[in-house]
Amino acid sequence: MAQYTDLKVFKALYDFMLEVYKNPKLNNLPRDTKYTLLQDIRKDGPAILGFIFCANSSVEDKCYYIQQARIKVECIRINFRLLYALHHLERKSYFYFAELVENLSKQLAGWQKYAQEYAKRKGFNKKASFSDGFANNEIQSKIERLNTDIEIELDKRIEYP
Repeated sequence: MAQYTDLKVFKALYDFMLEVYKNPKLNNLPRDTKYTLLQDIRKDGPAILGFIFCANSSVEDKCYYIQQARIKVECIRINFRLLYALHHLERKSYFYFAELVENLSKQLAGWQKYAQEYAKRKGFNKKASFSDGFANNEIQSKIERLNTDIEIELDKRIEYP
């Protein structure tokens, strides 16, 4: 099994997140927009990374984690559409970010299709359910640790003027 940091989908998401943090047009948004829509985008990125990590390390629940990541990607897509509709993003910037999100979405869709076919071949018919609170808490703590690590890494890489 490959490290999650070697996956193309991880690299695409990481580059997307760097763009979100570095892009001056996003950093110059009005305060209310910056702390609502943009903050949601910035929170969903690390959550998707957590789902990618979980999907990569899981065998039977891979499809579940990929689906959760795809839901978060759609939330990001909607937030960018709102930024554009509210005239906070220029057309060129919107299409740039929309292309990055579309690339990410396609990679996740392809991975999900592969994972579903693999699950059928191996006989993993079990639906992902987290009735066990311990499993849910364990996954949540992994995602929170990943989010913290990623935020620290992004802070190191971003050059503030």
